Amino acid sequence: MPTESGADFTIGEVFERSALVFGRHVVWFVLVGGLLMLPYFFVLSTHINYAFPVRRIVPVLTPGIAAYFTASGSVGYLLQCFSETVIVWGAFQVMRGRPVEIGASLLKGVHCFLWVTGISICQSAGLFVAYPLLGGHGWTARIVGFVALVPGLIIGTVWFVAPSAYVIERRGIIGSLRRSAALTKGHRWKIMGTFIFMTIAGLIVVRILHYGVREIGSTPIALIATYIFDGGYLGFSTVLGVAFYRCLRIAKEGGDPETIAKVFD
Repeated sequence: MPTESGADFTIGEVFERSALVFGRHVVWFVLVGGLLMLPYFFVLSTHINYAFPVRRIVPVLTPGIAAYFTASGSVGYLLQCFSETVIVWGAFQVMRGRPVEIGASLLKGVHCFLWVTGISICQSAGLFVAYPLLGGHGWTARIVGFVALVPGLIIGTVWFVAPSAYVIERRGIIGSLRRSAALTKGHRWKIMGTFIFMTIAGLIVVRILHYGVREIGSTPIALIATYIFDGGYLGFSTVLGVAFYRCLRIAKEGGDPETIAKVFD
């Protein structure tokens, strides 16, 4: 059930609210969330034989193709932040009992995504260092990566709702990070546990997805499945962040959803 004004909340309540919001507009959230994959798909369709089976889609990763993938990753990251901004706006509107205005949501994404990108870089700074090392060769790199992962998780937890604070409250980057630190205080174990759960669940689904499309051996099916999964994962994760933001504000400051939503007006 929805959290009452000024009351504490459970992770189950956050997931329940997120599922309700996401389920009402699942197609829209998946389409927007999957935008980050478009540059990657462009590289596959223009610089690699598109008809190759999945297991042979990149038989030899030449320096030129590697450069294209690097560039597509950078553009994809910007699109991810744009998608996150659009979804934050739309999800909170749904939580207010209002319809998702597609034009207004896209316009909000255009206006705010560069600042949300800055916030995202701050959130993920430790993870940017840890993940490549964890996937590297040798135990030394992996140990260093694991050590870097701990502060990365802490930073990501403290600033977890900073994107929502920026988009909804129109704070600057530093103001949004500070706002998130204040809101998450006292609830950080819940947030970290949710983040770890979502990461593990996502890795498991990716493994299953890769196995399935590899057996089918069809590149178009693989790309469609990847778009749907990545769009759904980013969409639901972002809605989850907005639900946490809302519950944290009510738990910390009280007030009903419309009082909180006055920052929109």
